[in-house]
Amino acid sequence: MKYTENNNNHVAVILGGTVPHAELIRQLKDRGYRTVLIDYFVNPPAAAFADVHLRDSAMDYDAVLRIAKEYHADLILSSCLDQQINVAMRAAEELGIAHPFSSETARKVTDKKMMKKIMMDNDIPTARYRLVDDQVDIASINLNFPLIVKPADSCGSAGIYRIDTDDKEKFDAAVQKAARFSPTNNVLVEEYITGTEMSVHGYVEAGEARILFGTCKISTLAGGITMQLSNLYIPRLKDSLQTKLETIANKIVKAFALPAYTPLFMQCIVKGDDIYVIEFSPRVAGGTSSEVARIYTGFDLIGYSIDSYLGKQTTYQGRKLSKYVCCFPIYARDGIFDHITGAEELRRDGTVHHEILLKSKGDHIEWSKPSSANVMKYLIDGDSVDECFDKLKKADAATDIIDKDGKSMRGGASPRLTHEHFLERLSELI
Repeated sequence: MKYTENNNNHVAVILGGTVPHAELIRQLKDRGYRTVLIDYFVNPPAAAFADVHLRDSAMDYDAVLRIAKEYHADLILSSCLDQQINVAMRAAEELGIAHPFSSETARKVTDKKMMKKIMMDNDIPTARYRLVDDQVDIASINLNFPLIVKPADSCGSAGIYRIDTDDKEKFDAAVQKAARFSPTNNVLVEEYITGTEMSVHGYVEAGEARILFGTCKISTLAGGITMQLSNLYIPRLKDSLQTKLETIANKIVKAFALPAYTPLFMQCIVKGDDIYVIEFSPRVAGGTSSEVARIYTGFDLIGYSIDSYLGKQTTYQGRKLSKYVCCFPIYARDGIFDHITGAEELRRDGTVHHEILLKSKGDHIEWSKPSSANVMKYLIDGDSVDECFDKLKKADAATDIIDKDGKSMRGGASPRLTHEHFLERLSELI
């Protein structure tokens, strides 16, 4: 789409066309901004809402800076993506336009090796680690197995591998693969801590970290690939866990000099009375968290993020999460996506609250990449875990993914979630 100069409108450049960025674009337009989306995909979910979609990489600093200059940008935002924050802050700083924190802070919160060191130096609990390159010898690692091998500076779950034993061949292969996802060829190797993986969704208000809700991530290994089976939003965490999380979150705010008003997202492992921070970001989480916050608590995290870019001091006014909410991903095998069947009926009979389509017709699906294979997510709510699980089973059985030739793309693609998955994960959280 060709840009038409309109002096009556401010211009916002958005980095990345994810599903929550579609809502970001809608809200920016409501505030009077013309929106320019940068995303190299042909038809990302947010593209339909932007005034302009440019197929450049949102990770290419030079391209982003050039586009921001060309369109006279007043804002450059990446509210729900991690690595693009660094690009957004650098470009905004270069242009002298509004941004919530410095490019130096952006580097600290997007470069995992810097993040881990600062956490270690500031008594923020995290797994022991080593920074390596693709020439490292496993004998020099000096960490306890199992290990997680991942890029030090990349987006999403791509390039992350688990190594269970002292197997040089598997370790070398994992490091080399992870390095290919790192722009700097750096790889982080850290001890794998068994426990309950959870995400913490919150915000910083007047310099104090607040927890909005926690989610329990339920995953499994399928063909050597970690697949998320469900993400369960929990209405009430243990009091002791809530207190510890708030203490850790406030340490992060201080150690990284985060702004006084900003969204805050943490990923943690809970093991008994201990909490280990995997990573965090001063942004809204991707996926469904902003939708859950808006629907079930009345807190507009996307709007809060925009205000943080503008330097506005927004006070949260809303309610606590009162139901369990299950985010249930639907995966597909390799192929060309066309459409989904079953969702409308499930929504109509109240089994699901609504569905969030992550792919567009004609998208190529790759089973080896969980973010690519995840075609849709359901939001399912209930007054109990059992009610959520019963609805989830029904939704799983009634949903199909159809390719361009009219054939099913599921074919056993989704590992089956059991009731035990829920119970064993929740025992340490509620």
